[in-house]
Amino acid sequence: MEQVYRRRSSESSARLRYTGTKTPSPYKKTLVKQSVFCLLVFAFCLFVKVTPNRALLPAKNSINLIINTKTDLTKIPGQIQSFFTSLTAKDTESNLGDKELLTRLVKPVEAPLTSPFGLRTDPENNEEAFHYGVDLGAPMGEKIKCAAEGEATEVGENAEYGNYIVVRHSETVYTLYAHCQEVLPKTGDAITAGQVIATVGDTGNATGPHLHFEIRDGETWLDPAKFLELS
Repeated sequence: MEQVYRRRSSESSARLRYTGTKTPSPYKKTLVKQSVFCLLVFAFCLFVKVTPNRALLPAKNSINLIINTKTDLTKIPGQIQSFFTSLTAKDTESNLGDKELLTRLVKPVEAPLTSPFGLRTDPENNEEAFHYGVDLGAPMGEKIKCAAEGEATEVGENAEYGNYIVVRHSETVYTLYAHCQEVLPKTGDAITAGQVIATVGDTGNATGPHLHFEIRDGETWLDPAKFLELS
């Protein structure tokens, strides 16, 4: 503290007055650096949001979660950290730790990919929205298999997903199967990998029969195309 507030010698003061120079304020220097950094982060976020590069989909997911929720200011530092972590991850699979089950998933239905994971134009309102899973264009009544062994933690129906089932495979990993015509298991039932758990339908917010399939790891949605061979 003594060094910060110590007065300069009269010789130094006279020299500064003569040359017309001023000593930059450390506070102003820090403020300028922080402002430039914030602008760079903002510009980078815009770039990530508009680029079509699929490798940046996890980062787009993080941006969308922050923008489209009621933001708690106290959580912003953690959200920013999570965002940059998603950018620096070299490969989703290599960061799964003990979640190797995701590397041997059973394909829920044999059907073509009709809508990928990530930003898309919503077919209902033609507005840009984030798609948290993939759509597989299977015909009405096609059998839906469970992607991995687990437990049915939620079986229900709502306006968005229609008839759906959520299966927990580990402490943090879940899969969701939506727009079903019929769901077979009940909440709490044990399920084996490849077991038929539902049939394809068009219930809920759907423009036709298909399976909407999601993979969630904690509070992060993963792209199923990284773990399944989808045509």
